[in-house]
Amino acid sequence: MVSNSQCQFLTWVRKASRSRKQHHLDHYQQKAFEIEKEFNFSSSSISSEGTERQSLDKNHQHNSSPAKISLARLIANDAAEADRLLLACRELGGFYLDLTAADLGEDVMSDADKLFGLGRDVFNLPEDEKKEYDMVKFGGYYGYKGYRNRALDFKEFYTVSKDEILGLQSPTKVPRPQPQPIQSSLPLIQTYIRNSHAIISLILSRLASALDLPPESLKNIHRRDANSGDQIRWIKLQASKEARPPPENDVLLDEHSDSNSVTLIFNQSGGLQFRSPQADSSLHNLPIPRGNPLTTTTTTLTTNPTPSPEPTIDFSGGPNLPANWIPVNPLPGHCIILMGEQLAKLTEGGVRANVHRVCAVPGTQASSPRYSLVYFSRPEDDVILKQLAGIAVVPKPMTAHKSSRELPSQCKRIGKVFEGMGWVRPSPPRFKQKR
Repeated sequence: MVSNSQCQFLTWVRKASRSRKQHHLDHYQQKAFEIEKEFNFSSSSISSEGTERQSLDKNHQHNSSPAKISLARLIANDAAEADRLLLACRELGGFYLDLTAADLGEDVMSDADKLFGLGRDVFNLPEDEKKEYDMVKFGGYYGYKGYRNRALDFKEFYTVSKDEILGLQSPTKVPRPQPQPIQSSLPLIQTYIRNSHAIISLILSRLASALDLPPESLKNIHRRDANSGDQIRWIKLQASKEARPPPENDVLLDEHSDSNSVTLIFNQSGGLQFRSPQADSSLHNLPIPRGNPLTTTTTTLTTNPTPSPEPTIDFSGGPNLPANWIPVNPLPGHCIILMGEQLAKLTEGGVRANVHRVCAVPGTQASSPRYSLVYFSRPEDDVILKQLAGIAVVPKPMTAHKSSRELPSQCKRIGKVFEGMGWVRPSPPRFKQKR
């Protein structure tokens, strides 16, 4: 039987064996040594290949859902909850956020319910009226996007800019026209933006501390009243017209990772799936070191050549899904938080850019449209996307000009993606210049 102290010891050993950050590795090694010294037991009595480790794995093998992090505990600056937050952001890059027991969370949930109704009002407008707000017509990323081809494109969405809604844009810039449902609900939308941004700012502060960065280092480049690409997006996926429900792996929105920093999502039906970090090593933000030894002054531990998956999460995805996809169904009192590519870049892989997709809504829900309410948070427009000061990493060889690794955050809005963030889009074809 493994004691609680031995479980703690094994946890720090595993973290060290999986860490590619030197300052994380040193921290985990020190924690393991302190526990070993305090409880005076030999690490040899806890073989990673022994029955104790196998028993520990079995105790967690049925935990297939993303972690549930408490907003109330984050507000209270609970250190253990901050550690769980970091683990969730590094392992899976996404988690459920429990909004209950916190006034801020209750307010966001109440406003989200109203905004779902607002989104339906927008999507129910006549097609000709919606086309008046087409984002292609005005340029940029805000406004209405309709079905390009109903046989292949299953979604339509409407997006509003934080800067425009809060009146932060330049006085010389003409405000974008909005449909009547949006115009009549501006106070509600403003409140939702402020509260969603407050939640994300709190998450960034706790993550910064857990990453041994100054607590405000991430928050200070995501200020609410500074110009940025923050936005609210209402998304509607059309209902299935099939006589019988489509299979659960019928993909409606291909796998991708978000290009922003942090995403806050409310869904009213299922279909969202997270990709397991073990599914494809090319998508890892945190590649697992092979044979990385953990050495203390009293003993030497060497991990298996091929370490077992972290026992806190089982990525089986359930009986009806491929092993590399995890269903993320809506939970009452919770929203869903995703880490994006920009935050993965700023932390140099300290968090994982979550890879996800949307499949056909399971069961009888498939006969109804699927609605989502999404808040995308981005760094301020003048932030340079590069490794933050204080992140200790082994320097990478420069294979391109420096500017390819240090670009303004605005570049992320046009699809530029950097290697090492968990998801790399294929490069466009190159054409030779005519001489």
